[in-house]
Amino acid sequence: DFGKVKSHEEAECKFYFVNQSKINFIIYGITSTCGCTIPSWNKKPLKPGDRDSILVRFKVNEKSNIIKTITVKGNTDEVIRLQVKATII
Repeated sequence: DFGKVKSHEEAECKFYFVNQSKINFIIYGITSTCGCTIPSWNKKPLKPGDRDSILVRFKVNEKSNIIKTITVKGNTDEVIRLQVKATII
């Protein structure tokens, strides 16, 4: 939750995670609910026990309360959903 962010200003955050499985974890793709939210990530396999992060940048031009969902798909059955929240002033 970013709290208050000025309109037309870019904000970013990192979501950290650890591969707790017994196999290499590979992120195949990440999508967001809007083009104003742009994720970036390491394309290399993550070994069991290793830590990495997903960087999310967003820039909103209108004043509003936002909740953006980022969907992470990898080589597991689980679909991971992350959220970014902010009040744009």
